[in-house]
Amino acid sequence: MGSSRPGLRGVRRPTHAGSWYEGDPDLLRDELQQMLGAEYAEGAMADPKLKAVISPHAGLRYSGSVAAGVFARLDPATVKQVVLIGPSHH
Repeated sequence: MGSSRPGLRGVRRPTHAGSWYEGDPDLLRDELQQMLGAEYAEGAMADPKLKAVISPHAGLRYSGSVAAGVFARLDPATVKQVVLIGPSHH
């Protein structure tokens, strides 16, 4: 566990890149920006009162647009902590 990149302590290395989501970081960034951009174009607005969200975590092809709808409503300025709870798929 961990990363050799500064500032990313505790971030594990991707194990499913290229299968459940794009393996190329630049293409993945583009895909995520496209999904979030579609949400903003449809009028999604960040809600600073939002305290928690529940989002699907299947591959981007299957649930990425739904997850983008959830995350488009988060106000990054108000996020102090992220807790990810999910099953181990191993």
